Amino acid sequence: MDYAAIGCAIVGLILGLLAARYWFRSSKVAAEPAWAEPTAEPVDLEDKNSDWIAAILDASKKSAAFNQRAAVLTGYAVVLSAFAGVLGSLAGYFR
Repeated sequence: MDYAAIGCAIVGLILGLLAARYWFRSSKVAAEPAWAEPTAEPVDLEDKNSDWIAAILDASKKSAAFNQRAAVLTGYAVVLSAFAGVLGSLAGYFR
């Protein structure tokens, strides 16, 4: 039972660190309009604003995907950490 508790705690730690990595990546997503890459900036203000809106929506989708993965991994990490605590307590109780 001690090894199971330690294993759950280690896996929970790894999942928690992966979740932190996804949340960090989520915070680094930048909105870049299409004209920022190979082409010149549009002269028309409406075109420029449309490109910025599209870039912001795309960045929001990417950030939301990272956040979703991080939230799922955090849930698993919490459950495994709680399970490790219960197993650790039970192991001490049955000694």
